[in-house]
Amino acid sequence: MRKAAEVGAAEAMLDMGWMSARGVGVPHDDAEALHWYRLAADRKDAAAKYRIGVMYADGVGVARDDAAAVRWMAEGAAPLLGLSAVINNMAFVIGDQRVLSAFTAQADAGDARAAMRVGLFLADAKGGHYDPAAALRLLKMAADAGIPLAMSRLGTMYANGEGVARNEAEALHWLRAGGRDHDGEVEGFRRIKGFFSAP
Repeated sequence: MRKAAEVGAAEAMLDMGWMSARGVGVPHDDAEALHWYRLAADRKDAAAKYRIGVMYADGVGVARDDAAAVRWMAEGAAPLLGLSAVINNMAFVIGDQRVLSAFTAQADAGDARAAMRVGLFLADAKGGHYDPAAALRLLKMAADAGIPLAMSRLGTMYANGEGVARNEAEALHWLRAGGRDHDGEVEGFRRIKGFFSAP
């Protein structure tokens, strides 16, 4: 593992960071964990960026810094959110206004998954459908229902001031809450990304 990390394999760097942070197979060393996470983050590893954010949020291996935590966690969530938005928006673009209307009616009736889908669409739509205030309301509904993807996107909206005033405390809260399943989502993202980039 170490040899692969030392020659530049981002996933091995991420694994070395995780092992160092937990003392698995190597001595527990938060500074070493941060070192490996930063190297992986330099290679655009989303999970490493998210874990750096958690370290800043908790003050583990670094001084607690909510602004840095939000920035790192949002960067870590961005690739996953971007791909999710593309896949989600394809359903609405390929469909027609009736698809959006049907999901909106389901969201208005309290369906949290429909609220997430419409919220993601409205947050990232181009042209006339872009409505960050409505997206924020719908994503909040889905986030309150415990949907990690909605929590993460809501966190980035607070971090970037989309449809709401920037609020680091809310951003950190939602990015952390959405990150409970972040590692699993990132692994799923890696599989999907590999599928689309395969020759």
